[in-house]
Amino acid sequence: MNRLNRFPFLPDTLESRGYNVFPDCLENDSTVFFHATTIGKLRRILKQGLRPGVEIGGNLLTISYGETSMEALTHWINIRKPDENGVILALKFGSLEELKRDDGVWRTRALVSQPRVVGVCMIPCSYVHR
Repeated sequence: MNRLNRFPFLPDTLESRGYNVFPDCLENDSTVFFHATTIGKLRRILKQGLRPGVEIGGNLLTISYGETSMEALTHWINIRKPDENGVILALKFGSLEELKRDDGVWRTRALVSQPRVVGVCMIPCSYVHR
């Protein structure tokens, strides 16, 4: 496995960066999308790839992505449990054919071709969104 590009979570500068957690080179790349999940799922994703919840004991039929990390951060803030650390993954897709836009969110079902994880940013449970 390649070295994982970790980006620091900098809450004091979030507002000035439009609440994006990654550098502009990733945020502005049209083939990079962002996915938020619990820190506990990161290892499985890195080893086995992204899979819809129904394939791993959950109930979601699709995997959702944001066009910016701000969208993924907002999603994470809305779904997390109070004591749950999260992670936002920057994912580079080789092809956008599997992505479909639905109600303002990009989604995939089971992926034929896995995107490459080009960055991760840990979101501590102590973060309070203002």
